[in-house]
Amino acid sequence: MNAVVNKLTWNEVGKIGFVDALCLAALYLLTALAHLISFPLYYLDPMRLALLLGFVFTLRKGNAYLLAVTLPLFAFVTTGMPAAPKLFLIMIELAANVALLSILWKKAKLNVVLAVFLSIVVSKLLYYGLKYAFIAFGWMSSGLVSTALWIQAVVAVALTAVCILLFKWRKVNR
Repeated sequence: MNAVVNKLTWNEVGKIGFVDALCLAALYLLTALAHLISFPLYYLDPMRLALLLGFVFTLRKGNAYLLAVTLPLFAFVTTGMPAAPKLFLIMIELAANVALLSILWKKAKLNVVLAVFLSIVVSKLLYYGLKYAFIAFGWMSSGLVSTALWIQAVVAVALTAVCILLFKWRKVNR
């Protein structure tokens, strides 16, 4: 841990902290907005959006893992949602998204479009596999799919497009 911290300059630490604060603030504001309007904003997968934005703007895998854990916790503390079993599923899903994106993009040198999209899809498949197990063991009583799969597919494509545009705008290379 010390080696990682020592490699960061104070400017980088400030930038990462600023990006993380923006991600948390955006999530908090979206949660508040969701209570004011009738549209279920969770359809837009705001935690994954914040996670991916945090990754694109900092390019720090460790920071993205921190967001993967803290974003669901922050939502739980501020709104009581998601419920405990789903909270852990979302944390695992978001952490898997980070790991897969890092592996596919940086290690496997996959095209960034495919890396982002596949990391979303595979982490979502992991989520549903674990959710199925949670339901089978009686740890959850909800249905397996609560958001229509076609909506999730559209959102996955949209999130991929947003990430690609930001990668291009930032002129990010591996």
